[in-house]
Amino acid sequence: MKNTFKSMIYTLAILSMGIYLTGCYATTHVVGSGGTYAGNDIQQYDLKKKKWYLLGGAIPLDDVSADKIAGDAKNYTARETFSFGDLIISSLTSGIAAPRTIRISKAADEK
Repeated sequence: MKNTFKSMIYTLAILSMGIYLTGCYATTHVVGSGGTYAGNDIQQYDLKKKKWYLLGGAIPLDDVSADKIAGDAKNYTARETFSFGDLIISSLTSGIAAPRTIRISKAADEK
């Protein structure tokens, strides 16, 4: 009986991790002529900020958006991701807190 219960717990844990892992994504928006962003090289980004949600993304906790982070820049690239670190935080809180990472790359003449 103990082995059956243990295997059920392991199966449930693996299934929940599978559900969390399928939620990884990245969205890129180019505003104007875009920024100097080149591929997935994080060092190319000028600004980085976390956006926090409750209940797996249903309720935003703060008012963080790409246009506010970019300030008065007219040409930038914004990339919002649900990274591995965000996944760990979301998993540890059972989806109650779900952060996203927003990175901004401004055009060379607007830095």
